[in-house]
Amino acid sequence: MLDYFRQGAQTKFAKVILALITVPFALWGVDSYVKNGDSGDSVATVNGQKINAREFNQAVKENLDQLRVRYNGNLDPSLANNPEFRQSVLEGLINQRLLLADAARAGVAVSDKQLAERIAAITAFQEEGKFSKTRYQSLLGQQGMTPAGFETRLRQDLMMQAYQQGVTSTPIISHTSVDALIRASEQTREVSVANYLPEQFANQVKISDAAVKAYYDSHKQEFTVPDQVKLEYVVLSIDELATQITVPEEEIKKYYEDHSSQYVQPEERHASHILIKAANDASEADKKAALAKAEDVLKQAKADPSKFSALAEKYSEDSGSASKGGDVGFFTKGMMTKPFEDAAFQMSKGEIRGPVQSEFGYHILKLVDVKPSKGKSLEDVRAEITTELKKQKALKKFAEIAEPFSNMVYEQSSSLKPVSDAYKLPINQSQWMTRKGGPTQVLNNEKFLQSAFGEEVLKNKRNTEAVEIAPNTLVSARLLEFKASALRPLAEVSSEITAKLTAEEASKLAIKQGKEQLEQVNKGTVPASIAWQGPQQVSRQQPGTIVPATLEVVFKASTKTLPAYVGVENPQGGYSIVRISKVTDGTPTDEAKKQLYTDRLKMLKAQSEFNALLASLRQSAEVKVRKDVLEKKEQ
Repeated sequence: MLDYFRQGAQTKFAKVILALITVPFALWGVDSYVKNGDSGDSVATVNGQKINAREFNQAVKENLDQLRVRYNGNLDPSLANNPEFRQSVLEGLINQRLLLADAARAGVAVSDKQLAERIAAITAFQEEGKFSKTRYQSLLGQQGMTPAGFETRLRQDLMMQAYQQGVTSTPIISHTSVDALIRASEQTREVSVANYLPEQFANQVKISDAAVKAYYDSHKQEFTVPDQVKLEYVVLSIDELATQITVPEEEIKKYYEDHSSQYVQPEERHASHILIKAANDASEADKKAALAKAEDVLKQAKADPSKFSALAEKYSEDSGSASKGGDVGFFTKGMMTKPFEDAAFQMSKGEIRGPVQSEFGYHILKLVDVKPSKGKSLEDVRAEITTELKKQKALKKFAEIAEPFSNMVYEQSSSLKPVSDAYKLPINQSQWMTRKGGPTQVLNNEKFLQSAFGEEVLKNKRNTEAVEIAPNTLVSARLLEFKASALRPLAEVSSEITAKLTAEEASKLAIKQGKEQLEQVNKGTVPASIAWQGPQQVSRQQPGTIVPATLEVVFKASTKTLPAYVGVENPQGGYSIVRISKVTDGTPTDEAKKQLYTDRLKMLKAQSEFNALLASLRQSAEVKVRKDVLEKKEQ
């Protein structure tokens, strides 16, 4: 609840925009921002509206970039050509077109005034705390965007926010459903486990030379080492150029003076609150009842301020803060819903005030502490300013030399030394790499790898072209060493094959014995040789030593008769028999827990309703996909 109570939409929105202005847009109307608007072939049409190849390729690139960040750069570059991945990106674009069109049909609109207010509120576009048109245009221009294109995107985002909130708002959840979910989700089962592991049966397995040879002959691709290259390379980037730049002291001082308001830490207030819910669309009777309850709680709080925390735990309907005595921590202006914020910033330390009405209901506030605003000295922010100025100068320098750099590696393609000397760039050396990449993360870029394994590099020993591997980052490389693809000899891999086949056969024996003994158990005879481990109490939230695949089987098992027995093949090989000896349902008596599960069910129901809407829109839409264009690889 607290996440909703805080004015998260505005704060998170600003963060999203800050992120968006530093990277190319991924999924929405990319052609609106791209200069020279040749849209190329259409990949699909949605009710006659085209999704062009440029927009699709940009979406593929952005999805890859997001995945690369999520997995710390450990991403197979060939994913860009994976049919399932490309299809999923296209599905996302199609769904967005359908939803946006339906939002427009539903009359969802964002006025020019609302749009202007949102843009003016984005701190990235402000100077001295006020919107700067010059800064706005400059930041957009650095990313190849126009104000018109950015405003179109932002208007669409705001429309979609309002539309989705309307579709998924306030689903009704019954107490019975919540209680049933708690009983099932919080249920514990007492289990004992008997494991049949492959290593227990390995000494029973004999793998012949003929079997090893047969496996080798039928799996040669598995033992083939692909082409490999070792490269030397230079990188032209903002970060690299920034290391070459020295910022004069007078520039640092001037920047500090020009942006002095930026280095003021705003006043912070620390409050606790008690919320009595009353939605805007609640009946007058419900609102009166909520107000009466809030006034009664306020009276109790003022009578004995030391009991405020206990009153919050007892009465507050904000599940996020009630358990903490109503404490919402420190906040600055703009972080909380406005009525709450206005009251909090008018109060004195220790004061209790209320009821304050917001869109969530009635609040009783207690101001716990105040941190007055204070400025940061030049020394406090010197490093920050220096980094910012270096970045600005490096960005300008990059724009000036990117084209000459590209020309030089092409025109003097027999060596990287000329470009290294000209721009003071170090010549680096990679580790061994295949067409799918390698340990040198900076070079794991699909377009670069295509160039590195091209004929010009491998046969003609020339530099690669200057490849943009990330925004404002160019790299060129040349071959140092090459290893052609080769099949590892049987003698070298025979021990690997023997171990693999032994493990497979041992696993089969383990599974066979496990199933046989489970069958005996289910017939009423429990073999004395079964080595039970446990018992232990497990739940869906606390699985103990039980692996997920086994836990799923345990909680699907019928427990009408106890003890109950189930068996499961293990993902790592072998088999497990699980004895379930006791079942204890969760108890739906904790109000905080009930609220947590109610919120969870609301979210699931809202998501289900949204998915149903999307399915309905898709069913009635005319969607045409051009498979020939979809399957073309990004150039």
